[in-house]
Amino acid sequence: RRGGTRALEGVRIGILADEFVNATLGEFDPAVLPLYEHAIDTLRKAGAVLIDAVIPTTEDWFELADEAEAVVSSTEFKVRLNEYLAELEHVPSAVYDMAGLIYFEAVSHAELEGGNSTNEGRVELGHQESALRTRMWAPGQVGVRFNETYKRALRTTRMLSSGIDAALRKHKVQALVAPTDTFFLSLAAVGRHPAVSVPMGFMAGNTTSKEGVFPPWPYPHAPAGLCFVSEHWSEEKLLAYAYAFEHATGHVRRTRQPFDAAIPKTQLRDVM
Repeated sequence: RRGGTRALEGVRIGILADEFVNATLGEFDPAVLPLYEHAIDTLRKAGAVLIDAVIPTTEDWFELADEAEAVVSSTEFKVRLNEYLAELEHVPSAVYDMAGLIYFEAVSHAELEGGNSTNEGRVELGHQESALRTRMWAPGQVGVRFNETYKRALRTTRMLSSGIDAALRKHKVQALVAPTDTFFLSLAAVGRHPAVSVPMGFMAGNTTSKEGVFPPWPYPHAPAGLCFVSEHWSEEKLLAYAYAFEHATGHVRRTRQPFDAAIPKTQLRDVM
């Protein structure tokens, strides 16, 4: 097997479209499509054998997956966070559970959160608090244990994500790819499938920003990624494919610098 920048030569890659490149489902934006088409062409030029692939789904799979993922992720986040905080021997902040974390962030130490006192900073803090409160009322938890709602949602996510393995076998491909900003990445996550996202370009300068969305998406010159997914325990080959693809793009991520406010001005050495 070839490695390095030639790792994609002769590798069968499944190209996903349909539900995963659909502006009416999930958060996919049509502005990503030209970048995806260019990424597919880059894979071809890098020597990959491209196969049109389809992940087997049910008619209402998206609604099922969206709901199940929300239950599983919010419940696991709350339960595991509470377990972690309870195990700490010394807690200077006196935060011992998720309720305490919400109080710390939103009430007792709100000035430490949100980054600044501007309207944007307050909006950011509001979204952070809202996200925590959503997870506070995790539907898949009773007491300190997982309940049947969680177990049912977990079975649903695993059933839906099994379509990834089915597609890999049916099309005899080593990996599946789709834009990162689709439900494909979430589907891989709930099924514990390894995934690697690599920059594939930037949206056009005339891309229209959506109002009332946090974090903002899309926006002019927003970065977009290509997501590689494969079977369990396939991280090694996925990293090889991602490395080869990144080199084939000419390191596209270096062609545009982030806006100045996003560049850290304080380094670890400045506060140690």
